[in-house]
Amino acid sequence: MIAVALIGWIAVPAIAADPLPSWREGLNKRQIIAFVEKVTTPGSPDFVAPEDRVATFDMDGTVLLEKPAYSLFAFAIPLIKAAAADKPALLERPHVKAIVDGDMKYFAKAGKFGPEGLYATLLETHSGKTEAQYAADANAFLFEQKHPRFQVPYAKTVYRPMLEMIRYLKDSGFRVYICSGSDIAFIRAMIETSIGLPVENAIGTQVMTTWIETAIGSEFRREHAFVEPINDEKGKPVNILRMVGKRPIIAVGNSEGDRDMLEYSDDKNPATPDLQMIVNHDDGEREYEYAVEKVNHLAAENNWHVISMKKDWERVFNF
Repeated sequence: MIAVALIGWIAVPAIAADPLPSWREGLNKRQIIAFVEKVTTPGSPDFVAPEDRVATFDMDGTVLLEKPAYSLFAFAIPLIKAAAADKPALLERPHVKAIVDGDMKYFAKAGKFGPEGLYATLLETHSGKTEAQYAADANAFLFEQKHPRFQVPYAKTVYRPMLEMIRYLKDSGFRVYICSGSDIAFIRAMIETSIGLPVENAIGTQVMTTWIETAIGSEFRREHAFVEPINDEKGKPVNILRMVGKRPIIAVGNSEGDRDMLEYSDDKNPATPDLQMIVNHDDGEREYEYAVEKVNHLAAENNWHVISMKKDWERVFNF
């Protein structure tokens, strides 16, 4: 499994004459390269010391395919249904019943947060089980379960242009982090082999764990609670500060849930170099088309750069 994933990653070249070969020639490609050059060239008025070169990327919809459902929820929903079948009392929890019934409209009212929101469903998948069990299950899903449309493992549905951008930044002295609402253990299961970043560069929603002693040794056990804040919306800058300690000078997202991360990166000071970009899913032929106007509006009101999947990317996936 790992070898297959590594092949997909190695196929992305390191810095060469063209560090972003899957990007079409245009404003966004030029701006990325120009920004990297000006902050890494000694003597440049915009030079940024290596220790301050931090970049954060959202995962779902920015680096990894998020349709027809977030990978984390494609993984979690069958587990939630199985848990409810084993313990029917779980159906008394409205958010669990909504998942079992396929009633995603429920969450439009309940929201993402809170004890009966969308994120609360994730606590039903492995509550009481060990962190090692969760990691093994996540790994098996990501590298064995195939995406319903593209028929490749979920871990291979990463965007080739983003892998190139991440590699380019790494080779230019940046510390690059994945900052996602997904469970941090889920991100860690794929971040090395699919994205090319170390596990410590994952920033995600974290389930509380307890270190327990057993007859065969000690281990982490997952609890029925999150480490607050959940890593979405306003939680993202809080967790970036907590885990990195520095403001990212590059931030890339694809939705309203990334607004706060991009705002944290954008200090509104023209003298301070920073770059914010939003991926627009406007290519229904090669991927999916959705939220196009919302993304354009979000970018326009903040003067952020829109990455058009249709216009900017010559190739979308490695496969």
